Amino acid sequence: MNDKKNYCLLSKKYKHLYSSREKASAFIDNYGEIIKEERGYGPVRIYYCHECEGFHVTSHPYTKKQVRQMRAQGIMVEEPKRPKRYKHKTYSDMADDTARRYSKTSFTQVELELSQVTLLIQKGLVESARKQLQFVEKHANKVLSADGPKDRKRAIKQDLEWLRMQLADHKMVA
Repeated sequence: MNDKKNYCLLSKKYKHLYSSREKASAFIDNYGEIIKEERGYGPVRIYYCHECEGFHVTSHPYTKKQVRQMRAQGIMVEEPKRPKRYKHKTYSDMADDTARRYSKTSFTQVELELSQVTLLIQKGLVESARKQLQFVEKHANKVLSADGPKDRKRAIKQDLEWLRMQLADHKMVA
């Protein structure tokens, strides 16, 4: 079983991420029935997630588009019934929820702070830009060490490197 859970921005949930359709299919073959017996529903279909750049499994046998088409043809489609599970949240669950919300806003905040540093450099306020960049680097390191989308992490790393090079060029000119 693949224990790697990835935060999917598309669904706003942590989901198992599989690198190939074959691995996801093997998961359904090996664990689908066991999960269905335990929960009353289980994984039946594989789909590719463009946000995570990998495959997820779902207990929904049809896509939303297929359901709309069937209903338009007068075919009644029944979605799998999921029993309500009331789970008392532990402190660690609440901390995970808070961290998840924090990481989403943190990515945006770091990206905005990086653009502010760029503006300071463009205006010629090099010393202010250096101080701001030191602050942003501390914040960015926390964000980069947390779970999150790889493409946004990559963009932040590239922006940080570019800004460091810009400030180093200004130091040599001065």
